[in-house]
Amino acid sequence: MPQIILRSTNTNVIIKEKLNGDKKLIPEKKNYLIALFCIFSMSADAQSLVSCVSENSPTITISLNSATFNGIQLSCIRSSFIYDMTPCSPNGGYSLSRPTGSADIVQIVWRWQEFAHHLGGVVSFSANESQIYFSGGFNDGHKFTDSWSINIDRISGIGFLERDKQKFKYECDARSRKF
Repeated sequence: MPQIILRSTNTNVIIKEKLNGDKKLIPEKKNYLIALFCIFSMSADAQSLVSCVSENSPTITISLNSATFNGIQLSCIRSSFIYDMTPCSPNGGYSLSRPTGSADIVQIVWRWQEFAHHLGGVVSFSANESQIYFSGGFNDGHKFTDSWSINIDRISGIGFLERDKQKFKYECDARSRKF
């Protein structure tokens, strides 16, 4: 599906289809209709915000398709139990973070075998129509140790976080940004 970029000018709206680069000029009267079309047609690709709460574990915030690394789309997870890594990863891949300092992402890989000699944080992510999954841990250059993982059912909104050999139940729902 082509990605549509919507850009307003004083007199026209330019829609550009990423796949073939064709441009079409459309009169400004149709701005609302175009914006509505873009919202519905891009809902699967647009940024989504998910908030997960638990009675006995820290709040988790997930932002889908919210960042990029070297042109690769990333989804991110945030919570107080996640540290010493940048907790963002592409769907179906792994992000590798520096072992110290800023712990920023240094590489994206697509197979677990590719981070066997990495020293630092590793985050994986996968999502489809019915599930969101993140996991994070550390690789010492020889052995990977899982630190946490969360699996969320997108239909029921129920998620389970595993960390410190414990399992925590979460209730998750989509959120809108206030600003």
